[in-house]
Amino acid sequence: MRTCLIVSSFCLVAALVAADPQSTQTKLPQGIARQLEHWGCSVNAALRGEFAKRGQTDWAVLVDKDRMKTILVFWDGSELNHAELGNTFDGDGVNLAMRKIRSVRPKYIIRNYHAEPGAALPRIEHDGIEDLFPSPVVHYYNQGRWLELVKRD
Repeated sequence: MRTCLIVSSFCLVAALVAADPQSTQTKLPQGIARQLEHWGCSVNAALRGEFAKRGQTDWAVLVDKDRMKTILVFWDGSELNHAELGNTFDGDGVNLAMRKIRSVRPKYIIRNYHAEPGAALPRIEHDGIEDLFPSPVVHYYNQGRWLELVKRD
């Protein structure tokens, strides 16, 4: 079952953003906030970044419903075009309260992350989404798909 179906069926918008000095944060654009309200999504964090390409403003929103958390990325600030990633289920209802996301710049990604074993790190040219729970990964959009980069030791 795709989380999008769960997310689209429920929720309650509390669309304020998490405090993270590394992210550029403001209120969500009205269209995105309305869409999330329509889906009934509870918003845990929202941040702005250039996740698809440099110069394009995208939004990443960590939402949850019934202990399922998902990152929704709204391309170019449009509620009509989004991707979902980082779906997690919290079986005990406690652990995912600690989950946080933040926008990270290319230099930070290059310094702190690498590709999965056996894979080359792509050319890092725009922002990524650092997902800090359960263990840090960066979700990085590259050539039409999301990569999960892992924290260096």
